[in-house]
Amino acid sequence: MRVNTRQTVTAQNKFTDWVQLDGIFQLHIYGVIGSTVTFQGSPDNGATVYDLDTYSGSSANTMHVGTLAQSSWVYRAGVKTGDYASDTVILRMEA
Repeated sequence: MRVNTRQTVTAQNKFTDWVQLDGIFQLHIYGVIGSTVTFQGSPDNGATVYDLDTYSGSSANTMHVGTLAQSSWVYRAGVKTGDYASDTVILRMEA
């Protein structure tokens, strides 16, 4: 299964779509200056949401996060309410 989802974040409470990942995947984070990106997972299609990790950085930051997903969960990344700092963040997840 090939997955590729992308989201440009220019406001708080913006996330990629929920996607089902299986095995190794990449989370690409571009343009983080003052915002904090939160990577979330859910075992029940978004009804129960867990914050799995956060990422923040400096000017023109680019991060590539590789990790292993549980195939029974869905995942998303975005900027939660209160974590946006007027930068333009581009998120891409691919597996």
